[in-house]
Amino acid sequence: TSQLIRAYLVFNICGFRWVVNNSDRLLQASLRIFGTTIVKWALRPTMFGHFCGGEDLRTIQPTVENLKRSGIGGILDYAAEADVGADVTISTASADSDVPTTTRSNQALAREYSYQTERQCDANVKIFETAIRAVHGVTPDGFAAIKVTALGNPILLERWSTALREIYKLFGRMDVDKDGMVTFEEFTNVWNQLFVGDSME
Repeated sequence: TSQLIRAYLVFNICGFRWVVNNSDRLLQASLRIFGTTIVKWALRPTMFGHFCGGEDLRTIQPTVENLKRSGIGGILDYAAEADVGADVTISTASADSDVPTTTRSNQALAREYSYQTERQCDANVKIFETAIRAVHGVTPDGFAAIKVTALGNPILLERWSTALREIYKLFGRMDVDKDGMVTFEEFTNVWNQLFVGDSME
């Protein structure tokens, strides 16, 4: 079918490392030379059509229904650029080529975006809210992909995660009989073992 032919062509193009590593530059150059209209006309039925389900609820719906008829579910990942003003730079798929990437053996594997401002995080919240509403509109029983690291400072989130792990481990040490509960006696005994010299009064 046409979709199989498109998939074959797209994956063959993606097999060229030079094209993948310079995709942002190629896109920017194409936009400058040919303009937005022609570039969208070329990419929408090819690269975009292969990797993306659609641009809005109307265009996503047929793709989701076709997958459902084949017994395939999906998790919708709503991709959008947060508009937080000129004072904040938002990295997108067409960003400058100096955006850092995770690499292994000189092969680009994933794009990384650094934390910038809380204002950007607030804008991401609005994007995720839109994503959830979009999923509900297309597949009420579906899922939306939400990236937690886009909602706050990754360093703060890492510390929070570490704190939760340590609390869990401490609870496990205090729960001596492993019944899922910590009695006052268990608490005081472990407290005195761990925090010598600290008073419980």
